[in-house]
This record gives sequence, structure tokens and C-alpha cells, in this order.
Amino acid sequence: MPLERLRTGHTFGVRHDPDTVPVPGTLEEAIAVIEAGHSSDAASLALLEAARTSSNPVLRRHALVGLEARSALSESHIIEAISDLDAENRSRALRAAGRSDTPSPRLVEALSAATADPEDFVAVAAIRSIADLVILDALDLLISLVGDHADAMVREEAVAALGALGDDRGLPSILNACGDKPAVRRRCVVALGAFEGDEVEAALALLHEDRDWQVRQAVAMLRRADLD
Repeated sequence: MPLERLRTGHTFGVRHDPDTVPVPGTLEEAIAVIEAGHSSDAASLALLEAARTSSNPVLRRHALVGLEARSALSESHIIEAISDLDAENRSRALRAAGRSDTPSPRLVEALSAATADPEDFVAVAAIRSIADLVILDALDLLISLVGDHADAMVREEAVAALGALGDDRGLPSILNACGDKPAVRRRCVVALGAFEGDEVEAALALLHEDRDWQVRQAVAMLRRADLD
């Protein structure tokens, strides 16, 4: 059995040339780690902890998922995984962070730093978790991302986060972003739903006449929701 092999000292994540056939046992290792995430004994928990520091990114990924499934994923685990060499693992760790209870200053710092990740989908995951955790200390960071980030997907997510936070200090950035690309403008419509005032109504009136039909549709849906 895979678990029995691993419990008796099988080494995780033996390094090998990715251009060659994977080393024997890699599949069995992955299966064992997945099984451990659905178990409840101490030995399988130790297996997850061992896999968490493997040189194999797939095993580290399964370990992260398994530890969370067993309610054994600590904040320290998450912070370490946010700096994983594998981008998908960083993204998963950031999504797990968004499901935390009360983030510590260390986790807030790690989330904020991750918004500068070279992989845009990882930066997006960090921004979403900031919004999910309602981290108001990251407001200035989000404002700067809306105005300065080179990738529209990141700007779009930062606009959505400002809307989720609902802090009036973020409103000017959302209004400015109403002139950005269509996907960003669509997010602006949703974000503006969290605010009130003449500036908001004027922006929505312009967006209602936007050249992009999805932006116009978003405004119509927002206004219908307001009437319900």
C-alpha cells in the first residue's frame, strides 16, 4: 500500500530531470498524500506535513489541500506556501488565506506582498483574499493597483476589492477607472453599487451609454436590483 511504503521511510520528491520519465513511486506518493487528506489518524497527518516540504510541487499542493480539509492548515503553513516556487501553489495558498478567521499582521503583510507577484493570476488571488477578509489596511495598496498596474485583470480585481470594502476613500479610484478597458468598466459598475451620491449617479449614467453592451447591461442589472 502507498501509505505503508511512505510511513516506512520512503523519501518524498526525489529530484529528477523533467524531460525524462518520472521517478518510480511519484504517482503512489501523490495518491498517498491525497488519501491522507481524507484520513483522521496521526500518521497520515505526519505524512501531509512531510509532503508540505517536498521538492515536488504537486505533492506540496496536495498537502496544502489535505491539511485544509482536515482543519490542520495553520496560518504559518499558509504564509510559507504563499512564497512557494510554484505559482499554482502560491495561488492556492492565497485562496486558503481568504478563508481564514482573523488574519494576523504577518498574513496581511504576506497578502499585500503577493499583489506584486509576477504571475497575474496569483496577484488576483491575493487581491480577492484581501477583499474577502475586509483588510482596510490594504486600501491604499488597492488604490495604487487600480491606477498603476500594467495588467487589466489585476486592475479589474482591485476595483472589485475597493467595491467590496466599501470605503469612501476608494471611490475616486473607481470613478477614474470608469475610463479603463471594458472588463474594468464592468467591474466599476458593480463596485459603484456600494456607494451613493451625485458622482456615483453621474458615472452610472455615462456607463449606461457605454459603447460596450456588457457594461450597459451591468448598469441595467444594477438599477433593477436597486428597485427590488
